[in-house]
Amino acid sequence: MSSDEISLERVRFGMEMPDELAAELADLRRQLAAEPTCQASVLDSASGNCQWRSLIANSPLIVAVVDKDHIIRYLNRTETHIPANELLGKPIYEFSLPGEQSELRGRLDKVFTTGHHDFSESRAIREDGQEHWFQCYFGPIFVDERVVAVSVAVVNISAHKEAEHERDRAKAILAAAIDCLPFVFFALGNEGRYILQNSLSREQYGDMIGKRPEDLASNAKDLAIWQEYNRRAFAGDRIEGEYSTPSSLEGEIRHYYNAVTPIRDAHNQYGILGINIDITRRKNAEDALQKAHDHLETKVHERTVALQAANEALRQTCDELQAIYEGMSDGLVIAHPESQSIIYANRAICQLLGYEESEFLQTTIQQRHPADDLPRILESTHAMAEGRITHLDNVPLCHRDGGLVYFDASFQRIFYRELPCVVIFLHDVTQARLARAVLERQQRTLQHMLQASDHERQLIAYDIHDGLAQNLAAAIFQLEAFNHLRKLGGGDLDAAYCTTLTMLQRSHAEARRLISGVRPPILDESGVIAAIEHLVHERLADNSPEIQIRSDVEFGRLAPILENAVYRIVQEGLTNACKHSQSELIVIGIVQKGDRLKIEIRDWGIGFNVKAARKYRFGIDGIRERARLLGGRCSIRSARGRGTSISVELPVVERGED
Repeated sequence: MSSDEISLERVRFGMEMPDELAAELADLRRQLAAEPTCQASVLDSASGNCQWRSLIANSPLIVAVVDKDHIIRYLNRTETHIPANELLGKPIYEFSLPGEQSELRGRLDKVFTTGHHDFSESRAIREDGQEHWFQCYFGPIFVDERVVAVSVAVVNISAHKEAEHERDRAKAILAAAIDCLPFVFFALGNEGRYILQNSLSREQYGDMIGKRPEDLASNAKDLAIWQEYNRRAFAGDRIEGEYSTPSSLEGEIRHYYNAVTPIRDAHNQYGILGINIDITRRKNAEDALQKAHDHLETKVHERTVALQAANEALRQTCDELQAIYEGMSDGLVIAHPESQSIIYANRAICQLLGYEESEFLQTTIQQRHPADDLPRILESTHAMAEGRITHLDNVPLCHRDGGLVYFDASFQRIFYRELPCVVIFLHDVTQARLARAVLERQQRTLQHMLQASDHERQLIAYDIHDGLAQNLAAAIFQLEAFNHLRKLGGGDLDAAYCTTLTMLQRSHAEARRLISGVRPPILDESGVIAAIEHLVHERLADNSPEIQIRSDVEFGRLAPILENAVYRIVQEGLTNACKHSQSELIVIGIVQKGDRLKIEIRDWGIGFNVKAARKYRFGIDGIRERARLLGGRCSIRSARGRGTSISVELPVVERGED
């Protein structure tokens, strides 16, 4: 079947029909035209044996042939349980509803009269009571250019009608829903004209269908906004935003929210869909709310100012208390005596003991106190829980690094978190203890130095008494003898004079020796290295052991106080070694390394017990105290039969830097 034949069949009926139906009708008509001998049998009987009957017998269409009396002469099948043969010879309109029978007869007569095709839709009631819809196509059958019968092709369109009904119902629901929208709703086709609107848009803008936005905008500003939104929506974007425009009524400003989105599927865009919501009331409410908020802010500010004025005294008091709290360096602990656990600890005590707060709260009483003091601490804990004591001195607590920190503790019983607890104020006395220990040590050292100084003075007094004083006394006696001989005018005056002169020379030498022992002039003139070399030279002149000096220094002159200390340290060490070590060799080493000066006096003598030594006490204490006072350190190592090593390290302070 060609497409031209199908199209011709549609033209004959003057309407659209399915391709299958048009093909069946065209084929039926061709068969009838090819077998004119069968046309009489069509009118007389349904028992003809024409080829076209076999063609339409299996057709999906209901095909009937009726004569001028509207009697069915041929019927290929029915939609009911009644066989087609039982319906032959009966009027065709008996199968229509009563109200449609006359219309059916009129259409049949029209085809017989005009010879034109016709079309109609009709309803039928089946035995089950259901209503069915049919499309009927009427076509004339000619014999010698005379219409002798009409072919009727029937298509059951009940499902199509039901689909149309559902579609119409859905469209009605959608239209009602759109009309119920409380905002302007519209759609534009691709040509830029309105194709859909709801009732609210119709009330506000009138009939929009077929018009363009420029036909409806009340001003150029609105038009520009609409056109920009529409342009971007046609480009595929979803656009939304707010804009304001003056109303035609007394210039009132109206506010709108506008949103436009494209109507498209995976392949095509059919236009754009938009909404326009009047948000003037919301905007006015927001403005009113903002004004109320601003008014409230003003009231709050006024109230705040009033409260600030009223609370100024309280704030000052709080600031003072806060300053006290922030400046508090003492520790504060809240403990539960029964469990011996800490419930709260302030930052100061945690810092003093080297703990984080959470870590300190997890410690046990055994971890917090040394084992030797634990019995006393436990007894004090029970006593303070019972209120028998409120103060305890020198409480040792273990630092996280293993050291001890001492506190004076004050106790007060309180209820904390509904538990009977004790609040403990802890004042750090560790530095005070150390200061007392240092002071006591300094006092002992000072006492030793005073004793040593007295000892030195006593030795000087002995030296003056036994040496200088004796020589001066002898010189005086010789002068008295010389004067007596001179008055008598006889005797050996020259011998007396020479003896007196010898005594005075010895006295002068002894005086210089004593002065050199106290502070040698060479120390001020040439420096400490030269003074030590001079000291060694004098010792060697007194038949001392062999003394070697090993010097490696970079400085020229040291600060006077440092030069004197170095000289005295070497002098004390050398004196002790010469008097007590019985060593045949004494080595003095003076080495500078950067800003540190190391002094070592080494012998290989009999040695001694450093802790138990008494005869070296004044000299050793003097060396140690001089090193400490100058920021250095002293180390003395000795053992019986292994000699002695005195090592002192001092910071280098050159002359002019002091």
